[in-house]
Amino acid sequence: MTIFIVLLLLNVSLLIGVIIKWQVGLKKCGGRYNRMLPSNRALKKYPFIVKTVILDNEVGELYCGGVVVSPHWVVTTGYCVDMINTHSKRNIITYIQNVFEDLENEVILAVHHPDFNKRTLSNDLGLLKVAHRFEKIVPIQIAGGDYNYKVNSSVSAVGFNNEMRKFTATIFLFSQNYCSTLYNVVKENLTRSMVCAGLYTEKKPECRFDLGSPLIDGKVLIGIISWGKDCEKVEIPTIYTKVAHFEEWIKATIVKDGEDI
Repeated sequence: MTIFIVLLLLNVSLLIGVIIKWQVGLKKCGGRYNRMLPSNRALKKYPFIVKTVILDNEVGELYCGGVVVSPHWVVTTGYCVDMINTHSKRNIITYIQNVFEDLENEVILAVHHPDFNKRTLSNDLGLLKVAHRFEKIVPIQIAGGDYNYKVNSSVSAVGFNNEMRKFTATIFLFSQNYCSTLYNVVKENLTRSMVCAGLYTEKKPECRFDLGSPLIDGKVLIGIISWGKDCEKVEIPTIYTKVAHFEEWIKATIVKDGEDI
């Protein structure tokens, strides 16, 4: 019994170290994620996925993922929006990249949800407006408020790497109780605006991650990557913002600007 308790405490301490290290290193726009395998088919299947690039002479290049939801608007994380607005106090350029568009589309407005909490990452969702209409991209449909985040259902995680290659992974939605139990070990609280997803196995294909990259069910956007753990360490699901939770705010913000969604 004594040996068992010692081993259990050792595993918990290692887990705490892994999660804290990940959070300190990657709670920002850009980073590494999960198990996304390269696929040329992803370019045609998911044309609405974009990369947000922040060019700052003082700190270099920062980036986030994003998803086109209307001709001028992109959904991303509130943390990414906060990063853009913080750096905009200096002379920066922020633009959207997509392999189907010929131009680097400048971001002219960045807004996060009014209840976004930078410390807890609750309500971690934002919108970016670009200067030029997306001409070659068909926006993705966003999940409605009645969308059912069914436990154990398979969904697709998709994102860019630094070379603008897209990576895809089939992962599973986990229960809130399961994820809360794991994250309570390191005193991280999951809120109603979050859902977690990942793999049950210890497979270690190539890891790629963009905060703000989408979680997709069929042809519907159901989540965006918010935060999580180092994919090279013990298996703990990644946390996504529930897009369905913010359907009304997304649509109201875009429609108020004079655009349909």
